[in-house]
Amino acid sequence: MSKETTPQIEILGLDELTPYANNPNRHSDGQVQAIADSLAQYGWMAPLLIDAAGEIIAGEGRYTAARLVRGQGRTIPGWPDTGKAPVIRRGHLTEAQKRAYVIADNKLAELSEWDDERLTAEINALALDDFDLGLTGFSEKEIKELLKDVTSPEDTE
Repeated sequence: MSKETTPQIEILGLDELTPYANNPNRHSDGQVQAIADSLAQYGWMAPLLIDAAGEIIAGEGRYTAARLVRGQGRTIPGWPDTGKAPVIRRGHLTEAQKRAYVIADNKLAELSEWDDERLTAEINALALDDFDLGLTGFSEKEIKELLKDVTSPEDTE
């Protein structure tokens, strides 16, 4: 195995990248649209991880969403070309490590928990700023549930 240098962000065309064919994690059309909306709102906030050959190890949802944004003729803030994506090439992984990481990257994110009090405070602050709460990834029903006990300024007058 060769010694790898410090990873660098590269800019590659979306058509140069290949999703991992056996990725067991699937993204619904609704989730891809939500990721696309996030990408169009915030820009590229995290690069895709790829292997030496350009196969996606992590970030397939962002990759699919970027293709959707491009297809919809939308722009990505701070990003001049919607046909390209930031990537980090991780060529040091064995095939077994790569396969395991594809699974771990998705599963480990599922293990986190929300601090409901802090989440409610943040969602409420965004609501008071008239920010589109749909861009948080939460459904309208989830947002209503979070904000059900929050006192609005009108209620205190």
